[in-house]
Amino acid sequence: MTYNSIYNSFLKSHNNKKHSSNIIIDTLHKIQDVLSTNTDIDDALNIALKHLSDLTDASRSYIFSIRLDGKSIDNTHEYCKENVLPQIDYLQGLPIVLFPWWMKKLRNNELIHIKDVSLLPMEAINEKEMLEDQQIKSLISFPIFSDTDVLIGFIGLDNVKKAAEWHEKNIYLLKILSFIISPYITQK
Repeated sequence: MTYNSIYNSFLKSHNNKKHSSNIIIDTLHKIQDVLSTNTDIDDALNIALKHLSDLTDASRSYIFSIRLDGKSIDNTHEYCKENVLPQIDYLQGLPIVLFPWWMKKLRNNELIHIKDVSLLPMEAINEKEMLEDQQIKSLISFPIFSDTDVLIGFIGLDNVKKAAEWHEKNIYLLKILSFIISPYITQK
């Protein structure tokens, strides 16, 4: 799967939804502009997450980076809507072995689309407990790979208001952004 194939697939599926796709394309251009012109990459990534949350109406958007040792992950960037509690300070140095269900999906380049956290399967019990502790009702997350096809992190959106299916446009947007931000993700 490449950036161009995802982007072209998005355009084909949204060809008759001109207004919606124009807004998404404008947002992608804003994000690319912020990333290419801002000298503070951390600030640029946080601005990109704000644009993402604004467009998708997500409660929270975030980026996680896998540490160089491959044994733990850190929430490196986060944007929260008003009245949504930030989680970034609590999500540092998390051992990857605690999340086998989640990590298997990411390593297989799969979208994680959880319509209702309370309905996660037993093999995702650790993930379910952690998400419920954060009051997350639903989420989508997509892996971020390096240019050498190494899993280096993931980008995601969650909703703390209600459990619901995420729209196809949000899924495409997340996939496209995972490619756009990949060069800007650093590992400790």
